Amino acid sequence: MIFPDISAYQGRVNWPLIRQNCDVVAFKISDGDQLDPQFAYNRLQAHAQNFREVWLYHYMGTYHTNEYYINFLKNILVALHPNEFIFLDWEGNAITDYTRRDQLAQAIQNVFNFCGIYGSASPITAHPTNRPLW
Repeated sequence: MIFPDISAYQGRVNWPLIRQNCDVVAFKISDGDQLDPQFAYNRLQAHAQNFREVWLYHYMGTYHTNEYYINFLKNILVALHPNEFIFLDWEGNAITDYTRRDQLAQAIQNVFNFCGIYGSASPITAHPTNRPLW
């Protein structure tokens, strides 16, 4: 499956061309507490192109608590479309601050609980393929 990852780094992309080649698209909401400058435009265009699934991702920062970032996202994403999915991207210090997988899984489970998401973070799996991420 071709799954493009789009953010402000790509500028204004050719959405009809992307749709010709893909059923699913992912693009950045924010990085830490900074909204991606192309987010609103990309979201509008993705829905205008009628993608089967629209994945929205947020880089979790390390300057604030996980709850801070989740509240930040809740203020941006007041309502999700039925074909939208959110994923949280932990990288760098946001991952290395946890020395064991079970600690990271517990941190993610805490975010799930805070968001009211039903699911298990251990082992972490990816939708829709359910392939383990570790």
